[in-house]
Amino acid sequence: MTIYKSHLPSIQVPEESLYSHLFGTRFLDFPPSRPAYIDANTGRTISRGDVRELTLSFGHGLKHAFRSRGGVQLSRGDVVLILSPNSIAWPIMLFGAMSAGLRVTLANSSYVARELEHQWTDSRAKAVIVAPPLVPVVLEMFKNVGLSETAAKQRIILADWGFPRNVFPSEYTTMASLLGLGKLVQEEAFRGKQTEETVLLCYSSGTTGKPKGVETTHRNMVHLINMVQTVFHVVDGDVMLGILPFYHIYGESSSLALFTRALISRRVLQ
Repeated sequence: MTIYKSHLPSIQVPEESLYSHLFGTRFLDFPPSRPAYIDANTGRTISRGDVRELTLSFGHGLKHAFRSRGGVQLSRGDVVLILSPNSIAWPIMLFGAMSAGLRVTLANSSYVARELEHQWTDSRAKAVIVAPPLVPVVLEMFKNVGLSETAAKQRIILADWGFPRNVFPSEYTTMASLLGLGKLVQEEAFRGKQTEETVLLCYSSGTTGKPKGVETTHRNMVHLINMVQTVFHVVDGDVMLGILPFYHIYGESSSLALFTRALISRRVLQ
Protein backbone atom coordinates (compact mmCIF):
# COMPACT_ATOMS: atom_id res chain seq x y z
CA MET A 1 0.00 0.00 0.00
CA THR A 2 1.26 3.44 -0.92
CA ILE A 3 0.43 6.42 1.30
CA TYR A 4 0.46 9.78 -0.47
CA LYS A 5 1.18 12.67 1.85
CA SER A 6 0.70 16.39 1.40
CA HIS A 7 3.73 18.52 0.62
CA LEU A 8 2.68 20.61 3.63
CA PRO A 9 3.95 19.68 7.08
CA SER A 10 1.81 17.48 9.32
CA ILE A 11 -0.43 19.25 11.83
CA GLN A 12 -1.27 18.39 15.39
CA VAL A 13 -5.02 18.41 15.94
CA PRO A 14 -6.34 18.67 19.52
CA GLU A 15 -8.84 16.08 20.70
CA GLU A 16 -11.66 18.35 21.80
CA SER A 17 -15.17 19.32 20.80
CA LEU A 18 -15.84 21.65 17.90
CA TYR A 19 -17.18 24.28 20.28
CA SER A 20 -14.15 24.03 22.56
CA HIS A 21 -11.87 24.34 19.56
CA LEU A 22 -13.60 27.47 18.32
CA PHE A 23 -14.11 29.18 21.68
CA GLY A 24 -11.37 27.77 23.89
CA THR A 25 -7.97 29.08 24.93
CA ARG A 26 -6.99 30.39 21.51
CA PHE A 27 -10.21 32.40 21.28
CA LEU A 28 -9.16 34.45 24.31
CA ASP A 29 -5.90 35.47 22.67
CA PHE A 30 -7.68 37.91 20.35
CA PRO A 31 -9.81 41.01 21.05
CA PRO A 32 -13.40 39.98 21.88
CA SER A 33 -14.59 43.29 20.42
CA ARG A 34 -13.52 42.25 16.92
CA PRO A 35 -16.58 41.97 14.60
CA ALA A 36 -17.48 38.40 13.68
CA TYR A 37 -20.83 38.67 11.87
CA ILE A 38 -22.60 41.54 10.12
CA ASP A 39 -26.23 41.38 9.02
CA ALA A 40 -26.23 42.59 5.41
CA ASN A 41 -29.83 43.82 5.62
CA THR A 42 -29.61 45.86 8.80
CA GLY A 43 -25.90 46.35 9.43
CA ARG A 44 -26.28 44.78 12.86
CA THR A 45 -22.93 43.49 14.06
CA ILE A 46 -22.08 40.90 16.66
CA SER A 47 -18.54 40.65 17.93
CA ARG A 48 -16.51 37.58 18.75
CA GLY A 49 -17.22 38.17 22.42
CA ASP A 50 -20.93 38.55 21.71
CA VAL A 51 -21.01 35.19 19.93
CA ARG A 52 -19.38 33.38 22.83
CA GLU A 53 -21.61 34.99 25.48
CA LEU A 54 -24.82 34.52 23.49
CA THR A 55 -24.11 30.89 22.62
CA LEU A 56 -23.33 29.92 26.21
CA SER A 57 -26.52 31.71 27.24
CA PHE A 58 -28.60 29.96 24.57
CA GLY A 59 -27.00 26.63 25.49
CA HIS A 60 -28.06 27.22 29.09
CA GLY A 61 -31.59 28.04 27.92
CA LEU A 62 -31.85 24.91 25.80
CA LYS A 63 -30.54 22.68 28.55
CA HIS A 64 -32.18 24.18 31.63
CA ALA A 65 -35.00 26.59 30.70
CA PHE A 66 -36.80 25.14 27.67
CA ARG A 67 -38.49 22.40 29.68
CA SER A 68 -39.63 24.83 32.40
CA ARG A 69 -41.36 26.81 29.66
CA GLY A 70 -43.36 23.79 28.55
CA GLY A 71 -40.84 22.29 26.17
CA VAL A 72 -39.31 18.83 26.03
CA GLN A 73 -36.20 18.01 28.04
CA LEU A 74 -33.01 18.37 25.97
CA SER A 75 -29.91 16.53 27.18
CA ARG A 76 -26.42 15.80 25.92
CA GLY A 77 -26.52 13.76 22.73
CA ASP A 78 -30.09 14.71 21.79
CA VAL A 79 -30.74 15.97 18.26
CA VAL A 80 -32.23 19.38 17.48
CA LEU A 81 -33.25 20.41 13.98
CA ILE A 82 -32.60 23.91 12.57
CA LEU A 83 -34.93 25.16 9.83
CA SER A 84 -33.97 28.65 8.75
CA PRO A 85 -32.47 30.59 5.87
CA ASN A 86 -29.12 32.27 6.50
CA SER A 87 -29.48 34.95 9.16
CA ILE A 88 -27.61 36.68 11.97
CA ALA A 89 -29.25 34.13 14.31
CA TRP A 90 -27.46 31.16 12.70
CA PRO A 91 -24.25 31.22 14.78
CA ILE A 92 -26.28 31.61 17.97
CA MET A 93 -28.55 28.69 17.12
CA LEU A 94 -25.77 26.41 15.92
CA PHE A 95 -23.01 27.12 18.44
CA GLY A 96 -25.54 27.47 21.28
CA ALA A 97 -26.82 23.95 20.65
CA MET A 98 -23.25 22.66 20.43
CA SER A 99 -22.32 24.31 23.74
CA ALA A 100 -25.09 22.29 25.39
CA GLY A 101 -23.70 19.05 23.95
CA LEU A 102 -26.54 18.65 21.45
CA ARG A 103 -26.30 17.22 17.97
CA VAL A 104 -27.65 19.43 15.21
CA THR A 105 -29.39 18.38 12.00
CA LEU A 106 -29.69 21.10 9.37
CA ALA A 107 -32.78 21.15 7.15
CA ASN A 108 -33.24 22.83 3.78
CA SER A 109 -35.23 26.00 4.42
CA SER A 110 -37.17 25.47 1.16
CA TYR A 111 -38.50 22.07 2.27
CA VAL A 112 -42.23 21.40 2.22
CA ALA A 113 -43.79 19.48 5.11
CA ARG A 114 -43.46 15.98 3.61
CA GLU A 115 -39.74 16.53 2.95
CA LEU A 116 -39.14 17.87 6.44
CA GLU A 117 -41.09 14.95 7.88
CA HIS A 118 -38.54 12.45 6.59
CA GLN A 119 -35.59 14.31 8.13
CA TRP A 120 -37.37 14.87 11.43
CA THR A 121 -38.23 11.19 11.74
CA ASP A 122 -34.98 9.79 10.38
CA SER A 123 -32.74 12.01 12.53
CA ARG A 124 -34.82 11.32 15.67
CA ALA A 125 -34.80 15.01 16.49
CA LYS A 126 -36.49 16.10 19.72
CA ALA A 127 -37.02 19.80 18.95
CA VAL A 128 -36.87 22.23 16.05
CA ILE A 129 -35.47 25.76 16.03
CA VAL A 130 -37.37 27.48 13.23
CA ALA A 131 -37.39 30.90 11.58
CA PRO A 132 -40.82 32.52 12.21
CA PRO A 133 -41.94 32.51 8.52
CA LEU A 134 -41.46 28.73 8.35
CA VAL A 135 -43.63 27.80 11.34
CA PRO A 136 -46.57 26.69 9.12
CA VAL A 137 -44.33 24.09 7.44
CA VAL A 138 -43.29 22.73 10.83
CA LEU A 139 -46.86 22.60 12.10
CA GLU A 140 -48.00 20.71 9.01
CA MET A 141 -45.09 18.31 9.40
CA PHE A 142 -45.97 17.61 13.04
CA LYS A 143 -49.61 17.04 12.07
CA ASN A 144 -48.46 14.51 9.47
CA VAL A 145 -46.45 12.55 12.05
CA GLY A 146 -49.45 12.43 14.37
CA LEU A 147 -48.51 15.02 16.99
CA SER A 148 -51.20 17.16 18.55
CA GLU A 149 -50.93 20.95 18.51
CA THR A 150 -49.96 20.89 22.18
CA ALA A 151 -47.23 18.31 21.58
CA ALA A 152 -45.98 20.28 18.58
CA LYS A 153 -45.62 23.46 20.64
CA GLN A 154 -43.49 21.54 23.14
CA ARG A 155 -40.96 20.91 20.38
CA ILE A 156 -40.80 24.33 18.70
CA ILE A 157 -38.37 27.17 19.42
CA LEU A 158 -38.84 30.29 17.32
CA ALA A 159 -35.60 31.74 15.97
CA ASP A 160 -36.83 35.26 16.63
CA TRP A 161 -33.44 36.68 17.59
CA GLY A 162 -32.44 39.22 14.95
CA PHE A 163 -36.01 39.57 13.62
CA PRO A 164 -38.15 42.68 14.18
CA ARG A 165 -40.35 42.44 17.26
CA ASN A 166 -43.98 41.37 17.05
CA VAL A 167 -43.58 39.40 13.82
CA PHE A 168 -43.92 35.98 15.43
CA PRO A 169 -46.67 34.10 17.28
CA SER A 170 -46.50 34.69 21.03
CA GLU A 171 -47.61 31.17 22.05
CA TYR A 172 -44.26 29.57 21.21
CA THR A 173 -41.02 29.49 23.16
CA THR A 174 -38.57 31.86 21.49
CA MET A 175 -34.81 32.20 21.33
CA ALA A 176 -35.11 35.60 22.97
CA SER A 177 -36.96 34.10 25.95
CA LEU A 178 -34.19 31.53 26.45
CA LEU A 179 -31.40 34.12 26.37
CA GLY A 180 -30.37 36.13 29.40
CA LEU A 181 -31.49 33.54 31.96
CA GLY A 182 -27.94 32.60 32.82
CA LYS A 183 -25.14 30.94 30.90
CA LEU A 184 -23.22 27.71 30.97
CA VAL A 185 -20.13 27.98 33.14
CA GLN A 186 -18.44 25.73 30.60
CA GLU A 187 -19.57 24.04 27.42
CA GLU A 188 -20.19 20.30 27.37
CA ALA A 189 -16.76 18.71 26.98
CA PHE A 190 -15.88 16.04 24.41
CA ARG A 191 -12.35 14.71 24.77
CA GLY A 192 -10.37 11.78 23.45
CA LYS A 193 -12.64 9.11 21.98
CA GLN A 194 -15.68 11.28 22.73
CA THR A 195 -14.66 13.49 19.79
CA GLU A 196 -15.89 10.67 17.54
CA GLU A 197 -19.45 11.49 18.58
CA THR A 198 -21.70 13.17 16.03
CA VAL A 199 -22.02 16.95 16.14
CA LEU A 200 -23.64 17.67 12.74
CA LEU A 201 -26.17 15.47 10.97
CA CYS A 202 -26.50 16.80 7.43
CA TYR A 203 -28.66 15.25 4.75
CA SER A 204 -27.77 14.35 1.19
CA SER A 205 -29.82 15.47 -1.80
CA GLY A 206 -31.47 12.08 -2.10
CA THR A 207 -30.29 11.37 -5.66
CA THR A 208 -30.84 7.64 -5.15
CA GLY A 209 -34.00 7.65 -3.07
CA LYS A 210 -34.69 9.66 0.05
CA PRO A 211 -32.00 11.91 1.56
CA LYS A 212 -29.56 10.13 3.85
CA GLY A 213 -28.21 11.54 7.09
CA VAL A 214 -24.44 12.04 6.98
CA GLU A 215 -22.91 12.03 10.45
CA THR A 216 -20.05 14.46 10.99
CA THR A 217 -18.08 14.17 14.21
CA HIS A 218 -16.34 16.76 16.35
CA ARG A 219 -13.04 15.26 15.22
CA ASN A 220 -14.03 15.56 11.53
CA MET A 221 -14.76 19.27 11.84
CA VAL A 222 -11.74 20.14 13.99
CA HIS A 223 -9.48 18.42 11.45
CA LEU A 224 -11.16 20.28 8.58
CA ILE A 225 -10.67 23.64 10.29
CA ASN A 226 -6.99 23.00 10.89
CA MET A 227 -6.41 21.86 7.32
CA VAL A 228 -8.09 24.97 5.92
CA GLN A 229 -6.02 27.23 8.16
CA THR A 230 -2.83 25.83 6.72
CA VAL A 231 -3.53 27.07 3.20
CA PHE A 232 -6.10 29.86 3.64
CA HIS A 233 -4.54 33.27 4.11
CA VAL A 234 -6.40 36.46 4.92
CA VAL A 235 -5.57 40.09 5.53
CA ASP A 236 -6.67 41.77 8.73
CA GLY A 237 -10.07 43.39 8.21
CA ASP A 238 -11.13 41.21 5.27
CA VAL A 239 -14.85 40.61 4.88
CA MET A 240 -16.42 37.43 3.51
CA LEU A 241 -19.84 37.43 1.87
CA GLY A 242 -21.81 34.42 3.14
CA ILE A 243 -23.85 33.23 0.15
CA LEU A 244 -23.81 29.44 0.48
CA PRO A 245 -26.79 28.11 2.46
CA PHE A 246 -25.65 27.18 5.95
CA TYR A 247 -28.05 24.22 6.07
CA HIS A 248 -25.94 22.50 3.38
CA ILE A 249 -22.86 20.57 4.47
CA TYR A 250 -20.71 22.53 2.01
CA GLY A 251 -22.00 25.88 3.22
CA GLU A 252 -21.82 24.85 6.86
CA SER A 253 -18.31 23.40 6.61
CA SER A 254 -17.11 26.52 4.82
CA SER A 255 -18.71 28.84 7.36
CA LEU A 256 -17.18 26.94 10.27
CA ALA A 257 -13.73 26.87 8.72
CA LEU A 258 -13.87 30.55 7.84
CA PHE A 259 -15.35 31.49 11.20
CA THR A 260 -12.10 30.33 12.75
CA ARG A 261 -10.41 33.00 10.68
CA ALA A 262 -13.08 35.44 11.80
CA LEU A 263 -11.96 34.79 15.36
CA ILE A 264 -8.54 35.96 14.33
CA SER A 265 -8.83 38.60 11.67
CA ARG A 266 -12.00 38.90 9.67
CA ARG A 267 -15.63 39.82 9.71
CA VAL A 268 -18.20 37.60 8.11
CA LEU A 269 -21.07 39.21 6.27
CA GLN A 270 -24.25 37.17 6.00
